[in-house]
Amino acid sequence: MTHDHQAGNVPSLPEAARIVDFVLHGQVKAIAGRVEDGAATVDSLRELLALTIAIVGATEHMYTVVGRDHPDQWDSMARSAATFMDGYVVKTLADGDPELKRAVSQQRRRKLTARAGKLRLVESDRGKRARWAAVTLSQDAPIPIANEVADGLAEQTNAAEERVYDHLNAEPAHDPLVLAGQIVGLLTAAECLLALVPSTKVAAFCVHLAQMKVAASR
Repeated sequence: MTHDHQAGNVPSLPEAARIVDFVLHGQVKAIAGRVEDGAATVDSLRELLALTIAIVGATEHMYTVVGRDHPDQWDSMARSAATFMDGYVVKTLADGDPELKRAVSQQRRRKLTARAGKLRLVESDRGKRARWAAVTLSQDAPIPIANEVADGLAEQTNAAEERVYDHLNAEPAHDPLVLAGQIVGLLTAAECLLALVPSTKVAAFCVHLAQMKVAASR
């Protein structure tokens, strides 16, 4: 995979890599390191969910800026993210991290797709005819996480969002190919994190909260 994004209309792959490295090698490894140092499982799960909500929220924000008015461009970037996942995350970034490689390789059953003007979580189910089925939470569904995990989640999500947007804004995105690279990186990172989330209901919960936060900020 070439990293020369100046040829043609290829999203900036170095920029995509910068986003994914920040999330997986920076943020996720920091959480794992705290677990190794004896941090409580409930705390690490809360951190992981907060980071997932923040990344999905940033991806949703990018979709509202680009994807709604230019669905063909968004579809193209989503395809680039799938290729980037295979070529960079699974084969390169995760090569020295067996746990991450196993999780991403074996749990490639969740992804974000554009439907009805916003991003939706979909999951593959070999037992059903539909290759990808939408995963949603009903309005009266109970919160699928324990109270001790939910306690402080909003504050940690806000802190994670600040770190994510600081990292995004560190590289000016005036160049459309740089912006496209950020979108590819966010899509890739979001789907990696959703793969690491313990259950489908919790993954859907993260997507739901991220979309609520984006809607409230508009």
